[in-house]
Amino acid sequence: MNALVVDEAHCISEWGHEFRSDYLKLGAARDLFPSLPIMALTATATATVGQEITTLLKMRKPRRFTNSFNRPNLFYEVIYKDLLKSPVSDLATFLKQGNFECGIIYCHKRNDCDELSMKLRGMGLQVSAYHGGLTNPIRESIQGDWTSGRTKIIIATISFGMGVDKPNGTSLHSCWPFATT
Repeated sequence: MNALVVDEAHCISEWGHEFRSDYLKLGAARDLFPSLPIMALTATATATVGQEITTLLKMRKPRRFTNSFNRPNLFYEVIYKDLLKSPVSDLATFLKQGNFECGIIYCHKRNDCDELSMKLRGMGLQVSAYHGGLTNPIRESIQGDWTSGRTKIIIATISFGMGVDKPNGTSLHSCWPFATT
């Protein structure tokens, strides 16, 4: 049986116009194949975005399965970097403790990824910046190093990471997500 499965379906609504414009064209599949089953997957859609996904994909009688983002194996701690004397040094100290299998440091902008990566490497940490401004071969190499465990920490824009599973059985849920602005 054939089916259309859309991962990161929130991109249809939230970023489709600027980030992944091809997602906006997926609703045409219903016109071409009226009986085609369609499944849309996302971990981040609000109720409004969910409704827009079903509308844009022309889904009929959709069934929605939801769950809380709160997982018992995750610990959340918020530290406002504006309250720290040296946010990068504090982050480096934390990373050097290494009490995690892998980590992602999220930045809003590509330049922030590059800048933070250079600073942390200068402090002796093996990290890599990852963002859309890199060529495909470089991104693939960096992601391969991170996925295999050769690089423990990746510094990425917020578009990275959804649905990435590592071959050793860990997923992003066992990685430490860090956010920086």
